[in-house]
Amino acid sequence: MSIIVMKMMNGDEVIAKMTSMDCDIITVDRPRIIGLTQDGNGNMRGEMMPYIITDPDRKDIPIHRPAVVTSFDASKELSDSYYSMTSGLILG
Repeated sequence: MSIIVMKMMNGDEVIAKMTSMDCDIITVDRPRIIGLTQDGNGNMRGEMMPYIITDPDRKDIPIHRPAVVTSFDASKELSDSYYSMTSGLILG
């Protein structure tokens, strides 16, 4: 399946591997929240943090579609970053 980005009703942006979708549920593996952090020089950079802190590598997580404002396929660059983070492999 594809790597998707979802904008959630609460404002979070989530990236994950979508494993299935029906009219009510999007099922994903290893979701990560995309966030911005600032380094000591004031430069902003993106980071991916576990969506579920207590079990960051959990698979088959149901997300209710009404909680999702919009979703789309992740760019190649973002997909590669996600795969590197969740698999430990360096892509590029």
